[in-house]
Amino acid sequence: MTNEDILFNETIEFNITFGKRIAHSKIINLARKIGLYDFIASHEEGLRFIINENGKNLSTGQRKKIFIMRALLSRAEFVILDEVLSGIDIPSREKIETLIDTIEDKTFIIISHEPVRKLRFDKRYMMTNRVLTNEAFAYASLQ
Repeated sequence: MTNEDILFNETIEFNITFGKRIAHSKIINLARKIGLYDFIASHEEGLRFIINENGKNLSTGQRKKIFIMRALLSRAEFVILDEVLSGIDIPSREKIETLIDTIEDKTFIIISHEPVRKLRFDKRYMMTNRVLTNEAFAYASLQ
């Protein structure tokens, strides 16, 4: 998923599940874990709140949290997060990083221009001027 993923003029629930049957309790629990619950609860419609086309009635962070929830609730074994954590407030970002770090049934590839500090990676790489740099050096550079 990228910064440019699409949100439909549909409910929050549909934009997260794409119509798959997922228990509301599971969606709400995940929303709490990543910091989207307060937004959902602030609207009388809750998960039935209608998102305008491309999420124009949401903040950048809210849109990205919906994308993240979509990825985490999917059946995908591999999830690529391309700059999805940028633009999210720091407390929510830390919650998301901590949550991702606990997920064992998915493999994550995270692309970021910002340091990702809460995740324990099996491997870290840094690309500079189209050159992939040694992972140990890359990790030290991010500290």
